Amino acid sequence: MINRRQAYRALPFTIIFFSVKAFSLEIAPGDYEPIPAGGSVLGLYAKYSDSHERYLQDKKLSSSSKLRTQVELLRFIHSVSIGQDTVLQPQFILPYGDLHASGDVRALGSHQGVGDLILGAPLLTKVNHQQDIFSFGPYFYLPTGNYDHDKALNVGENRWRMLWQAGYIHHFTEHWAVDTAADVSWFTHNNRFGTTKETMREKPLYEYQAYLRYDYSPLSHIGAGLGYLSGGETSVAQANQHDTQRTLYLRASMSYLFTPRLQGLVVVGRDLHTESGFKQDKNITLRLATFF
Repeated sequence: MINRRQAYRALPFTIIFFSVKAFSLEIAPGDYEPIPAGGSVLGLYAKYSDSHERYLQDKKLSSSSKLRTQVELLRFIHSVSIGQDTVLQPQFILPYGDLHASGDVRALGSHQGVGDLILGAPLLTKVNHQQDIFSFGPYFYLPTGNYDHDKALNVGENRWRMLWQAGYIHHFTEHWAVDTAADVSWFTHNNRFGTTKETMREKPLYEYQAYLRYDYSPLSHIGAGLGYLSGGETSVAQANQHDTQRTLYLRASMSYLFTPRLQGLVVVGRDLHTESGFKQDKNITLRLATFF
């Protein structure tokens, strides 16, 4: 008789935990430019991604594994002065997602609902006369989103997640800058994973991002860069899934200040290499932000 542990080891295809990549904390160029103390930003995001290829341990399993994701996010940030040239920016992010699988993974079905609430409080400070910015702070993912252990795709994660992100912006000139960020996520266990409510564990997940930015006017830019996800290997019922993520992705962005208080942003990109999981053919983000 095959026990549960053996079954999960033998069928890694069924162990798909979608939420991690969908709600990773990607930055856009200029995101860590400090908001003036006392000011606030309200942002509305629409994110879309489409995948057709699926990999495991750097081997293509299929070219017909279609996964479409549509995620909307509401984000509010308030800036608080805590010293000269230093602000704290407490914030929340609330996602709503619609996930749909087709092709040879149609059995995964679909799922839609509210995602996990994210609370953050990064610290931002100017470090030199060039107005370079260093940022560092935590983000907490609360298990408040919609989760159904009988579904293979879920918007909520049914676990706690703590992410620490550090960022640095170096201004070469008044118009040119490089935005960099690195973060690490730690996860609690999901004790209601799958139809048999097994325990799913995940190792730390790391993400690195770097973008070159040209500011052609205040709060308006064009930019491009790369990001890299690594780690996050999972186990289910103590069976290692051998699904360590190593994903290299490309992004290009443009923002425009419509009025002194209203900014639009477009980010487009795709995965260049994926070792395990779905490889995104396209990734599009639209953002509308108002300053007050």
